[in-house]
Amino acid sequence: MTFTSDTLKTLACKGVNLDIGPHYTPDTLKTVVRTVVKKGAHITVDASKITSDTAKTLAHIGGKHLTLKF
Repeated sequence: MTFTSDTLKTLACKGVNLDIGPHYTPDTLKTVVRTVVKKGAHITVDASKITSDTAKTLAHIGGKHLTLKF
């Protein structure tokens, strides 16, 4: 099941740990990862369909709060 980007952002604001698929734009991913970091939560992103530049950016933003799945 894929949630809308607005739903994903709302869930991130609530501080829940997330595991999301490859169906979101790089801008949505960056926003959500920033929110997750602010809330002290963790996010796992299916990185099978994102570019290496996006993966690097997410890693820079997310640090220890981010897991990338390939």
